[in-house]
Amino acid sequence: MIQTVLKGYLGTQTPYIYERTRYTLPPKGYQPFFINHLGRHGARYLASTGDLKQIIQSLQDAANNRLLTQCGEQILEQLIKILPVEISQEGLLIPSGYQMEEGIAQRMVQRDPKVFGRKIVAVSTYVERTKQSMVAFLGELACYMSPQLFEVSSNGEVDPILRFFDLNEAYLNYKEDGNWKPQYEMFRIRQQIADGVLKRIFISEGINQIQKPQDWVKQLYNIWTNLAEVHQGKTDLWMWTQEELSYLWENENVRQYLLKGPSNVGQSQPTNIAFPLLMDFLATSETAIKERNQSAYLRFAHAETIMPFAGMIRLLGFFNQTNAMKQVAELWQDYWVGPMAANMQWIFYEHPFKKAILLKILYNESEVRLPLRSSEGPYYDYQTVKAFYLQQLKAMALNWHVSLVDMVRDYVQNCACVKN
Repeated sequence: MIQTVLKGYLGTQTPYIYERTRYTLPPKGYQPFFINHLGRHGARYLASTGDLKQIIQSLQDAANNRLLTQCGEQILEQLIKILPVEISQEGLLIPSGYQMEEGIAQRMVQRDPKVFGRKIVAVSTYVERTKQSMVAFLGELACYMSPQLFEVSSNGEVDPILRFFDLNEAYLNYKEDGNWKPQYEMFRIRQQIADGVLKRIFISEGINQIQKPQDWVKQLYNIWTNLAEVHQGKTDLWMWTQEELSYLWENENVRQYLLKGPSNVGQSQPTNIAFPLLMDFLATSETAIKERNQSAYLRFAHAETIMPFAGMIRLLGFFNQTNAMKQVAELWQDYWVGPMAANMQWIFYEHPFKKAILLKILYNESEVRLPLRSSEGPYYDYQTVKAFYLQQLKAMALNWHVSLVDMVRDYVQNCACVKN
């Protein structure tokens, strides 16, 4: 597992590390009976090797003209060695990615063993790494209960519940040409660090061959964050200074915030497109409460799924908004909101003599709060939570007269939407 000191610089490529915590005991007499879950896939190889190939090509061109330093030559040699592995395993889970999912499943059972023994519904996106994550998770659960209780499926490419982010047209336009880009670029030019990095890799004539130094260094950094967990000890990309890493991470953190977080720039479009997932959580929770024949509903998806959803449901600490990009790093950290294997668990509790159902939410296996009153700490009256979310959905002025796919595709943020 990657050194803890690097964790804060790896952004959404941060490997999931469980930190032991003490949980608040439920009110007397209440016992858990159902878990509604959403998880990101575990740690993976590069999702695409395009940037890696480009970096290798630029280093190779420089090497052919003897324009690399010794450090640059070492980096080129080692990147060439790992390229075949990355190509053959592109986008798939690495061994520790499986272990992350297995660990979450194991702790889920050990924490609330009385929940399990009934039906488990599990669904993933069509992408192979989410299917692998689901298999790893269920494989661990099979150590504690019969696999015959598992109902398993994967969605198609058109997936309004778990892949709303590549279906909503307003968001796709925002992502491609939105006014987040000038905000990001203005923040990015606050400091120039490219020269120092390039001087360690190229001799002076070689530096002149790099047409967009800041972009090239960003590209190298993005590769490093992906490779740090996969090939640790096999690359010499540990050449960054702390100042450079802080700068590069803050840039990427702002970009993630603007594209997947609750930024004012996006007017909540990036987060509120997760409304179909909220609808699904509410519907599956209602079914589990009514029928009482289900232990858990498990979903396996992506950072683009769970990060907006955390903002959509207004988890405290996940919906901090600011217009000042320099404040983002203090208010919102991508390595906490969307690390590899990021996960959310809605845990439902019942009492043998009381009608009230209580809900506690764990994010990355830590208790989190909602912007609602509760006299029971992180335990909330579920009817209050449901009413809060139904009001939020109502304020979004959704078109209920079309299919869910069309509803997601055509949704445009309504400024009247509830904000907290």
